[in-house]
Amino acid sequence: MNHFLTDLIKRLRLFVCILWGITHPVQAGIHVWLPDTSVSQQSEIRIPLYVSSVSTADSIVAYDCNFEYDQRFLTLLTVDQHGGMTGPWGAPYIRSGSGEAHVAAFTSNLSESQMVDTTRIWFSIVFRVESDTTRLTEIRLTHFQLFPLHGQIPTDSMTSARLCIEVNFAPIVQTFPGYHMLEDDSVSVLLTDYIHDPNDPWSRLTLQFTGDDHVATRIDSAGLLMIKPENNWSGNAELGIHVTDSFGSSAEGVMMIHVIPVPDPPQPFDLIKPPCDADIEENSGFLNFEWEASFDPDADEEVKYRLYLGPDSTFQSPETMLFSNLSSPGLSYFQTLSPGIYYWKVISEDNSGFYQQSDHVFRFEVKPVTDVRESMDPEEYGLFGNYPNPFNQNTHIPFFLPVPGQIKLDIMDIRGKRIRRLTSRMTEAGPHELIWDGYDEEGRAAASGHYWIVMSVSGKTWTRKMCLLK
Repeated sequence: MNHFLTDLIKRLRLFVCILWGITHPVQAGIHVWLPDTSVSQQSEIRIPLYVSSVSTADSIVAYDCNFEYDQRFLTLLTVDQHGGMTGPWGAPYIRSGSGEAHVAAFTSNLSESQMVDTTRIWFSIVFRVESDTTRLTEIRLTHFQLFPLHGQIPTDSMTSARLCIEVNFAPIVQTFPGYHMLEDDSVSVLLTDYIHDPNDPWSRLTLQFTGDDHVATRIDSAGLLMIKPENNWSGNAELGIHVTDSFGSSAEGVMMIHVIPVPDPPQPFDLIKPPCDADIEENSGFLNFEWEASFDPDADEEVKYRLYLGPDSTFQSPETMLFSNLSSPGLSYFQTLSPGIYYWKVISEDNSGFYQQSDHVFRFEVKPVTDVRESMDPEEYGLFGNYPNPFNQNTHIPFFLPVPGQIKLDIMDIRGKRIRRLTSRMTEAGPHELIWDGYDEEGRAAASGHYWIVMSVSGKTWTRKMCLLK
C-alpha cells in the first residue's frame, strides 16, 4: 500500500509540473538528438539521447519524451537514466506499445536547483534486435519537452536516429579431401583454403577439434593445421572441426585421415650376462647367455634372436658360432671353448626382416682349468672320438673306465640342450662303446649339424664334438 501511495504521489507531482509548464511557457529552444549507430547483430543495443542549448538559469524538474520504432526488428527493453541531470532523479516512467514509447521523469527534490550537464548522456534507450532481415531501420523522436520550476522549455529541433544492423552470416566449411600419410609421419593443411566467414576475419574465428585420441593437432595464427598421429599407430581416424564466429554462429566439418602402416624394426636392447670382461673357467659346463628383450612396435610381428660367439669382435672368423632362431632372450650353451678371448653379440629380427643389433658387444676370457680335473691322468679315463665323423646314420662312441662307476653319456645340441641320453647306469671297468642312431628321445630324426658328446663319471665331465650330415 505504501508503495502504491508513493508512486501515486510521484505521478501527481509529474502531472503538476507538466501542467505548470503548459500554463507558464518559457521561450527557449533546445536541440535533442539520437545519434546514428552502426552495430553488429547482437541481443541488445543501447541508443543514447543527448540534449543541448539548455540554460541553467532555471531548475529542471521534469522531462517528457515520445519516440517511434519498427517493432518487427526492435523490442524496447528499458530506459537507463544517466548523469546528464544532477540531483536525485527518480526512475523514468515508461509506457510502450505498437511501436510507440512515452518516457517521462522528474526530480524528487524541488527545493534544490537541478543543474543540466549538456556534455553527458541524459538517458539510453535499450532495445533487443529481433531480426536480421533488414540492415537499416529508424528510431524517430516525435516529442520532447523540459519543465523547469517556472514554465516549460519547448524543443527547437529533434533528430531521429538511423540504426544500421550488420547482418551476420555463419562460417562456411568446405568439404575436406581425405588425407593419407605414412606411420610416424605428419601432414599440414592450410585451413584458410577450406574455412571462410563473410563477416569475421580469420583471427576472430574459434576452432575446436574432436576425434580420435591417436591423432594430435596443432594450429598456428596463419591457419596452418599440423596433424600428427601418435608413434607407431596406423589406421583410420575421423577428425571433427567446429568453427564459431564472434557472433556465436557456427559450422562444422569432418576430415578423414588414413595412416598407412610402416614396418618398424625391433626396439633397442643390450646384453646382460656373462658381463663384459668376465672370466670363465675352461670346460666349466653350461655357459648361460642373457640379454634384454627387444620388443617390436608392430603388434603382429614376432621377434627372434641370433647370437654370435667368436674369437674376434668382427665375427668374421671361421670359428665364429651362430645360434639362430632363438625365441627368448637367453641361451644355455655347454661350453668347450679353448682358453682365450671371446666376443659375443645378439641381433633381434622380426618377420619383415627388420633387425636391431644389441647396443654393445661383450667380451669374456676362458681361462685354463685350475681344479682337480687338471691333474687327472688322461689314460685312466677316456672319451674317444666317435666314428665315423661326420656320420649319416649311425656313429660309434668309444670310452674307457679304469674302475667301475656311475656313468651318464648324453648327446647335446650346439645350444646345450640335451637331445638323447644314451646311458645312465653303473658300468664295469674297461673299454665300452655306445651307438647313436641320430634320433632324439622322442624318436624323431635329429637335424643336420654339430652335436656334443658329454660323458659324466663321479662328478667329472668329458666332451667331444661330432657332426651329423643328411
